[in-house]
Amino acid sequence: MAAKKNDPKREARIAKNNRNLNSALTLFTAGFIAEFYLLLINQYFVKGSVDQVVAIAGYLEVMAIVGAAAFGAGVVLTVMRRKWTRFAAAGKWLLGLGLFFGVSSLLMRRVYPMGTTVMCILVPVLMLLAVVFLLYQHEFAVQTIALTLAIASAVLLNHGSSSMPALVTVFCWAAMALVAALLVLTVMLQKHEGSYKGTVIFPAKTNYALTCAVLVLSIAAIAVSLFAGLAYYVIWGAAVLLFVLAVWYTVKML
Repeated sequence: MAAKKNDPKREARIAKNNRNLNSALTLFTAGFIAEFYLLLINQYFVKGSVDQVVAIAGYLEVMAIVGAAAFGAGVVLTVMRRKWTRFAAAGKWLLGLGLFFGVSSLLMRRVYPMGTTVMCILVPVLMLLAVVFLLYQHEFAVQTIALTLAIASAVLLNHGSSSMPALVTVFCWAAMALVAALLVLTVMLQKHEGSYKGTVIFPAKTNYALTCAVLVLSIAAIAVSLFAGLAYYVIWGAAVLLFVLAVWYTVKML
């Protein structure tokens, strides 16, 4: 019996899924290491003795410079990747490491102690969003971003509005603007069958009604938290909805 011909589309889809899985595992590992590093900084820079705080402050000043230098080297290697092909992968790593150490060191050093707390929360959240984007349908990634912004706004309003009311309010308005922009983009992509300039963003079976409903609900949740003082209930409601959506999309992938 003649061997069955391989399906090029199926092989390409499998290869893409494998690349996404490898990228997700790499991001998860990098995020875990970064979070461990930030927790060490928090232990000795925020909760440490005076000598430890002074020592870590000096260390962060140096690491800000190191991060900027690494980022600059990454830019050069990325621009020259066609000529220096063997350094193309190193360019991406230098960009990521330089951005992380540069931004985190400056933020933790200049905004004390809140900067360290923000980084300890921001890194795992961004890591999980990236993993969702790589492993799940893009529609769920958009929904996750919107619900995460709603939860973050509600948490800040519930815990940080008394100490930094102006900053929290600005964040909530920015979050609503970002979710509204995602809503507009989703509607535009629906009109173009999920594609933008030939690049498929959303597949043919995308549930646009559900995605738009989650985006509208996220905007309403942020507004309710900001103006009606219901942030505590929004946190739990959005978290439950996010969990239900995660289960539903996971089952769809099986």
